[in-house]
Amino acid sequence: MALEEYVLWKPLYYASIGIFILALVLLPFNSVLSLIVIFSLVSLWSRIPGGILYIFYSLELTDFFAFVIAANIGGVAGGLFGAITLLFSKIFFPDEEFYVPLYHSFSIFISALLVPLILTFTGGVNIVSFFIYEGIIFLIYFILVFLFSREGLGYEISELPFDIFFNFFVNGGLITALGTVLSNLMTKGITSGWPLVIFTGVILFFFVLTKSGKRLSKLTFFKRFKHKAEE
Repeated sequence: MALEEYVLWKPLYYASIGIFILALVLLPFNSVLSLIVIFSLVSLWSRIPGGILYIFYSLELTDFFAFVIAANIGGVAGGLFGAITLLFSKIFFPDEEFYVPLYHSFSIFISALLVPLILTFTGGVNIVSFFIYEGIIFLIYFILVFLFSREGLGYEISELPFDIFFNFFVNGGLITALGTVLSNLMTKGITSGWPLVIFTGVILFFFVLTKSGKRLSKLTFFKRFKHKAEE
């Protein structure tokens, strides 16, 4: 199966341009909303590695940004961001099982609604609050898989070590490193050009990772992690 059958590159390219232009248009009027649009674009591109090789699915940053938004604007805003971003992104990854973003989006929505309560319990945005948030996402997701897509349960369990590493340790590290910075951006808006520099760096990072995923997909070890067997 060609790489283009995993990712619809041309529609993704045009959608990305449109989303970025929208962020620039919104910037003079509402910098926070503009930043949320940028979050959605970064989240969309972060889905590319997992769209090619499923073991990289948890590299997506939607739940990370949903947590940041829920912590600073409200659980409903964070939940809607996560659900809409994930479901919209499915358009560009035709080989992905539909239940994955569907169950994940529902899990993020419910978990984001609980973020204000989590923050009250933990005393604010920190690694503990994020781990509780991620734990709720995992719990809801696996309950949904068990109830409605039990045939995929064994496959999901086999992916669990990768999911735990990327979601808890990688995203947890991001919360530790960038949580305060992103919270300040949410409350004060974009006051300098450096957030866009970070944004560009993230996009370039995922471009490199996507290219690496293409090479890794040729290795025997990774072939069994593809969404479907190559015909």
